[in-house]
Amino acid sequence: MKSLNVVGMGRLRLPSALLAALLTAACATNPATGRRQFSLMSEDQELQIGQQQDVEIRREMGVYDDRALQEYVSGIGLRLAQQSERPNLPWHFTIVDAPAVNAFALPGGYIYITRGIMAFLDDEAQPLLSLASTFGASSEASPSGSAP
Repeated sequence: MKSLNVVGMGRLRLPSALLAALLTAACATNPATGRRQFSLMSEDQELQIGQQQDVEIRREMGVYDDRALQEYVSGIGLRLAQQSERPNLPWHFTIVDAPAVNAFALPGGYIYITRGIMAFLDDEAQPLLSLASTFGASSEASPSGSAP
């Protein structure tokens, strides 16, 4: 029987088969890479975390007050989402009212573009590139498909 040394607990004895089973059960296939990776978060947990953090982002950063622009970005994002590794995820796209030049994602399909980046985008291709790079980072960041 192999033993596992856990800091502060001395040596913990676990049969090798049990240890292997636990590690295998905690793996998920990353939809972007096709590789199995260690994951302790289910898709339901990912969605719940995204919902909770979305409230915080909206409260702290604010949502940019331009309904037409919000709809425009959402339309582009939803077209991209249909081509992503997770087209059935309930995707959300929001322009936040921040001057920084940035785009970022939360777990569960929440993608944000800042007001600051919008000033540098001249045509539809540029918001697409910004959203596409955020999708790529989001899909590769965790085995369940979203950035932590």
